[in-house]
Amino acid sequence: MNMMEFSYRNVFRNIKAYAAYFISSTISASLMFSFSMIILHPDFNTDMFPDALKNALYVSIFIAYFFLCFFVFYSESVFLKSRYKDFGVLYIIGASRKQIKKMITIENLIITSSAGVFGVIIGLVFSKILIAACGRILGVTSLNFYLPVKSVLITITAFIVIGFVVSLSASMIITEDKVLKLLKGTRKPKAEPKFSKLLTLVSLITLITGYFLSATTTQKNFASRVIIVTSMVVVATYFIFSQVSIRIIHLLKSRKKIYMNRTKMLCISDMLYRVKDNARMFFLITITSAVALTSIGGIYAYWNSKEAEINSSFPQSFFIYDYYNHKDDVERKISFIKSSLYDKKVDSNNVCGTIKYVSVKDIDDTVLVSRSTYDALKKSNSMNKYKFNEYKKKVLPAIFDDVKVVDEDVFNSTAGKKIYFTAVNVSDYKTTLDISREYLDKFNSLKRDKYSNDFLKSYI
Repeated sequence: MNMMEFSYRNVFRNIKAYAAYFISSTISASLMFSFSMIILHPDFNTDMFPDALKNALYVSIFIAYFFLCFFVFYSESVFLKSRYKDFGVLYIIGASRKQIKKMITIENLIITSSAGVFGVIIGLVFSKILIAACGRILGVTSLNFYLPVKSVLITITAFIVIGFVVSLSASMIITEDKVLKLLKGTRKPKAEPKFSKLLTLVSLITLITGYFLSATTTQKNFASRVIIVTSMVVVATYFIFSQVSIRIIHLLKSRKKIYMNRTKMLCISDMLYRVKDNARMFFLITITSAVALTSIGGIYAYWNSKEAEINSSFPQSFFIYDYYNHKDDVERKISFIKSSLYDKKVDSNNVCGTIKYVSVKDIDDTVLVSRSTYDALKKSNSMNKYKFNEYKKKVLPAIFDDVKVVDEDVFNSTAGKKIYFTAVNVSDYKTTLDISREYLDKFNSLKRDKYSNDFLKSYI
C-alpha cells in the first residue's frame, strides 16, 4: 500500500473525525463561490461604478478569502489536536517526518478539494435563488442564471491553495521529537489559564478608544481613520475574549458564596477552560458577524437613501429635453421609447411641453412653467408606483431647481430661452432598464448639458 492509498483510506475510515473540518470547509467554499459568482456575473456591470466602489468590491473579496482561510486553518488546528495519538503511533512504528508530512498534505488536499467541489455544488443549487434575490435588491431584472466557470475555478483553486498552506503549517507542528506529547494527546492535563493585567487594561482602553474614534469619524477624516480604527477594534476584540473573559471568570471564582454554591464550582471551572480554548473561535465569529452586519446595514442604508434620492430627483421614468429648435430630435427619441414600451406591453403615459429659462430679479436661469403644463405633469406622475412627499412639490427633474409656475398668458408673454421636453411615465421604472440600455446604444446621448439632456431613471 503506497502513501496515497493509505491517506485516502485514512480519510474515509475516520470520516466522523474529519466531519467537522470538512463541513466547515464546505460552508466556507460555498460562501466564497456565491460571493464571487455575483461579483463576476456578466450582467453585473461595474463600468459606471466609481473607482472607490470598484476597489471596495475587490477588497471585500480579499477580506472574505482571508477570513475563510483563517476559519479553515483554525478548524484544521482543532482537528489535528484530536489526532495527536495517531501521529505518535505512526512515528513509533517507523514513519519518517517526510512521510507524515506527505500524508497530512494528501489528506488536506482530499478534504479541501472535496470541500471546494461540494461548496460549488451547494452554491449552484442555491444560485438561482441567490441571483434572483440580488436582482431584487438591486431593483433590476437583468441578473439571469449563468454557468459561473470562473467562480468554480477560483473557488476550487483557492481551496487547493488553502490545503497546501494548512499542510505546510501542520507539518511544522507535528514533529517526531515530540512523540511522548503526541501519544498523550488530549489526555495531558491543562494548566489553569492565566491572564495579564496589562493586556486586559490595554484591550479595554483600545476597544473604547476605537469605538470613540469610530463614533467621531467625519467624511473628512474617514480615509485616515478607517484602517486605524478597524485594526484597534479587531485586536482589542481578540484580547477581550482571551484576557478579559478569563479575568471575569477569575473574579467569579474569588466570590466564595457564588463559586462554592452547589454545582457552580464545576460550571465556572469548566467555563474557564472552555473560554480559553474557544477564544479564537469567538473572536472569528464576532469579527465576521460584525463585518457582515455592518456591510449589510451600510449597503442597505446607502441604497435606501440613494433610491429615495433618485425618486425625488427624477419624477419621470424618461425625461428628454432639448433646445426648442431640436424638437424633432426629442420626438424621434420619444417615438423609440414608446415603441419599445409597447413591444414589451408596458403601460405608459407622456406629457410634452415647453419650459423657459428667464432672468427674474437679477437671478439667471429661473425656470418658468405654465400652470397647464404643471398640472399635466403632476397628473402624469401619479402613475408612479414609488411615491415620496417631494412629489407634491417637484414635477420636474432636480436639475430644474428654481421653478416658477405661472399663468398661461404670463408664460407666453415672457421672453426666455425655450426648451422643448417630453416626459414619459410607467408604473414601475425598474422594469425599463433594458429599454434604457437599448436607447443609449442607439442614440449614445448622455449629453450632460444644462439645456439638453436625457434622463433615464432606471439607468441612473
